[in-house]
Amino acid sequence: MRYREQTPSRMRLNLCTAACRTLLGVVTAVTAVGAPTATGPATAPADTEADRPDARIAEQYQFAEGLRSRGYLDLAVAEYKKLVDNAPTSEHAPMACYNWARSLQGLGRHDDAVAVFERLRRTYPTHDIGHEAAIGAARILLKQDKLDEAVALLLAARKNGSVPPPVLEAIDYYLGDIAFKQDDVKTALRYLAPLAAKPLEPSFDYRVYARLTLGYLHRKLDRPNAARRYFESLLADGGVPKAVLEESLVQAANLAYTQSHYADAGAYYTRIVEEFPDGRFFKKAAESLCWSLYQAGNHAELDTLLRSPRFRAAEPVAALRYVDGLNLKAMDRHEQALAAFDAALGGDCTPAVRLQADYEAIECLYVLNRYDACLKRSETFVATHLGSELAPHVDFIRGQCLIELNQTGEARKVFRRLLEQQGEDWQHAEDAVRILADLSRRDGDSEEAAAYYRQLAEKATPDRRAALFLRAAECEMARGDPAAALPDFLAVTESTPTPDQRATALFKIAEIHTLKQDYPAGIAVLDELLRDFPDADHTAEALRLRGVLHYNLERYTEAITDLRACLDRTNAAGRATAQLHLVYALWAAHEEKDALALLPKLLADTEFDRASLDPALLEVFGRRYIALNKYDAATRCFSILREHSDTGYQVSGLIGLGHMHLTKGKYDEAVEWLLQAKNTSHDMPEKRGNALSLLGETLALQGRSDEALLIYKEALELNFENVAAKARTRLGIARLHVKNKAYAEALPFAISVFVLFDDPRYTPEAMLLAMEIFLLQDRTDDAGNTYNELSERYPAALASFRNREENKPIFDTLESHARR
Repeated sequence: MRYREQTPSRMRLNLCTAACRTLLGVVTAVTAVGAPTATGPATAPADTEADRPDARIAEQYQFAEGLRSRGYLDLAVAEYKKLVDNAPTSEHAPMACYNWARSLQGLGRHDDAVAVFERLRRTYPTHDIGHEAAIGAARILLKQDKLDEAVALLLAARKNGSVPPPVLEAIDYYLGDIAFKQDDVKTALRYLAPLAAKPLEPSFDYRVYARLTLGYLHRKLDRPNAARRYFESLLADGGVPKAVLEESLVQAANLAYTQSHYADAGAYYTRIVEEFPDGRFFKKAAESLCWSLYQAGNHAELDTLLRSPRFRAAEPVAALRYVDGLNLKAMDRHEQALAAFDAALGGDCTPAVRLQADYEAIECLYVLNRYDACLKRSETFVATHLGSELAPHVDFIRGQCLIELNQTGEARKVFRRLLEQQGEDWQHAEDAVRILADLSRRDGDSEEAAAYYRQLAEKATPDRRAALFLRAAECEMARGDPAAALPDFLAVTESTPTPDQRATALFKIAEIHTLKQDYPAGIAVLDELLRDFPDADHTAEALRLRGVLHYNLERYTEAITDLRACLDRTNAAGRATAQLHLVYALWAAHEEKDALALLPKLLADTEFDRASLDPALLEVFGRRYIALNKYDAATRCFSILREHSDTGYQVSGLIGLGHMHLTKGKYDEAVEWLLQAKNTSHDMPEKRGNALSLLGETLALQGRSDEALLIYKEALELNFENVAAKARTRLGIARLHVKNKAYAEALPFAISVFVLFDDPRYTPEAMLLAMEIFLLQDRTDDAGNTYNELSERYPAALASFRNREENKPIFDTLESHARR
């Protein structure tokens, strides 16, 4: 088992602070030695509790573990405590006790955590995790600066003869570390020296930290040779954590420098610079390396000479440092180049060298992704050297830093200003426009982005022009202006696009025609796309769209052909949408068997993306399901509409559900849905009129005549075009008047239905009602005339009416009158 909760690389170096007496005044970092923590569970012999079977204890332990892993520490504490209290001899109890303490620690209840750790240590003195409890408690006490209590606890734990070696070494390390903090050198050496003398092994992490702490101890005692030996002993071992390695290098280098061992110091500083370019000590190490290493030479040997110890040990002139920077930069060694340019700026250099070195240093910062530093330095440069030729170049870098720091608004200001000041002939003008286009698009300013892309396209090479117009068009589409995008897509097709670009543009043009409901134009463009690019990425989608457009034009055979071809090509993500449209087309083509077999399965599929549904077609399909008494399928259709993001389709779903329940004779449910539709459709006269007419019919069927009449009259006052709803409303009013024997009031409404409207359901029913009213008023001739019109306009309806027993008196009277 590994006695680690966190890796030793998370060091809490709080051992001591000391200044390294070096010629350069190199500041020695103070590092706190952090100890690894223990997590590894160990297994103790399990005793079965009589009243708690093993399975239940294991389940409780797993439940507690699940709570802790999800961060429910307060709940986990309760479960761990219950398990340990009720089943102390179970195999899970020791680890439960340990994690109980850790959970308390996570809740900030440190004293309680120490108490539970102590309970664990006392209750399970021979268990591995029981030994580890002493370490857990000691760490808490150390954080609370309770050093004496920590020492007492560790000494007590050390007396246990069964402590495993890794835990024993951890105890000794902490005892030595505490003694070092208390300036008890003798005790610190007694515990740490044996650990440090042992070979480094992965399972014994504390040996590394013992050596590191002893290095600081001997340095504090002014024993540099002994201190160096400990630090250097950590440099050759590949298993030493990087943070320890970096710290050891710094301390060994500083000690070597104070002893005037410049070659050794130079080697260590070189390792720091090369192995830890982003470390805490890089800057001082690089400066120290400049003093430790020096050598000069000609251009052919420049890199070798500049990297030599003699060069870094001497004080080269500023110009030489600048050349060093240029050479390093050309080799993409920007970290070292930046140090060289900064060194040149710190020397006695000419104004020209200073200006150029500052610019080159800014470029290095940007390449090294140090955007904050680069931004600050570029702003200072521009303010100081406003009239310089390099100022626009530095400002350009400044804008790029702002982009990397996600300050895009400020970046756009910088690039706009550069274009205004430098003009279109500036060597970076095109780059600035391109950046502005991308930034505007990124910030959601699609209109401005489109304008910039067009500006770039006008001057671009033919092979680039299509791509830029395509981006401009995409920006216009993103801001919801397909009309503005259309010229850009057309420009793509008229330039020299790649096949993919042309296919994309054609498809988008077809989509725009579709949005404009110019279906023939859309089909024509898709014909061209599918003819010229049969294997393009858009082929399957183009087949689907063309199938839908054919459907909209009632070309059902063509629609079915395209949609089936689409299904042969499309991937899983696009199949459902194509299948749905195929269902619509099959239905419209009266291939009901295939349609009815396909749609319900599709709607019942939980993986089906309902957002891909065509809500208008779904509404039509739902109404057709009602007509066929397929209520389950109708419910799915209208329920999907009711959940649509568009309020209009939501209302359609409510109306559909109300209509369906009306058809089923469930009037209470119908009223509920239709009232929701009425209350949601204030700005939708078409849908509101339809909802009111259906609501009036439902209320009338419930016998709520007065309410129904008010609803019908409200519908009459609306200005809408739905013929069925208008006919239903007038017929409903007529029927209510007939019910009240107000035949004179009923007759105009009944007649208005078959005079004004040609609805296959309500118009013949209105004629039948008018015939009934005429006969009640002894106007048999008028009833006969209406009969004749009914037989001419709706012979099938007339035949149906004659077969109804309740209509027999009407037709007997008319036939008797005709015989006379």
